[in-house]
Amino acid sequence: MAYLVLHHDLISIFKIGKTKERIKTTLGNLHAYEEQNLVFSITDQQFDELNLATKQFQSVSNNSVVLQDRTVHPLMYPDTEDKLNSTINGIIESINRTLQNGNFSNEANFKTELENYKVFLENFDTSTVPLPMTSTVEKYLADNSLITPINPLQF
Repeated sequence: MAYLVLHHDLISIFKIGKTKERIKTTLGNLHAYEEQNLVFSITDQQFDELNLATKQFQSVSNNSVVLQDRTVHPLMYPDTEDKLNSTINGIIESINRTLQNGNFSNEANFKTELENYKVFLENFDTSTVPLPMTSTVEKYLADNSLITPINPLQF
C-alpha cells in the first residue's frame, strides 16, 4: 500500500510515497493533510505508474484515486542533450534540497536511496540517450534497467 497527497486544489498531486513515513520525511505534518482529506491510499501499481510518470491524476471517486494515461505533448520530453542535462540537473537540485531539509530519522533507507540516485544522476552519461526522448527520464532509466528511479513527487 502506497500513498498520495493532493494539493488543496484537489486536482493535482503534491506528494507520493511508498509509506506514510516516507512522505513525512519531506512533508512534516502529514496529519494536517489527513484532517483535510487530502491523503489517499493507492495500490503499488498506481504508485509505480506515478513514479514512472506513465499515468497522471484524474480524480477521486468514492475515496479511491483514479489515474489516467499521461497526456503527452512531444515538447514535454527532452529533445536535445542540453535539455536532458537541464532536466537531470533540476532533479539533482531537488534531491539536494530534500537531503538538506528532510527529516530522515525514521527513513534512513530513503535517504540512502536519494543519495545513491543523486550520485547516479551526477555521473549519468546523457550522450548515450537516444534523442528526442519518447518517455520521461524516470521511465527511460527503469526501462533500460539503469537504476530504480525516484520521481520528484517523492521528494
